[in-house]
Amino acid sequence: MMVRGIYDFLFLPQSMQYTHTWEHGIFLVSRVGDGVAFNLYSCGNFFVEIKYAQPDNRIEGIRAFKNSSQLEPYLESIPDLRRLL
Repeated sequence: MMVRGIYDFLFLPQSMQYTHTWEHGIFLVSRVGDGVAFNLYSCGNFFVEIKYAQPDNRIEGIRAFKNSSQLEPYLESIPDLRRLL
């Protein structure tokens, strides 16, 4: 399936969301805190965050969003992130 935007992405089964993110997304940054890690990807006109349990690096979830306010936890990690918005 061709993913043209966030709604196409959300329509995919969760396993395909991971595959699409890893194959087509652009990795931006990781952040770690309270026994979990998050990887942030840019997927065209939306972002995807994948959550991992630490220390075994087990995937716990995925979420896609367009709202730039949800990038707040990453702003200190990526100095030029505001340019992407």
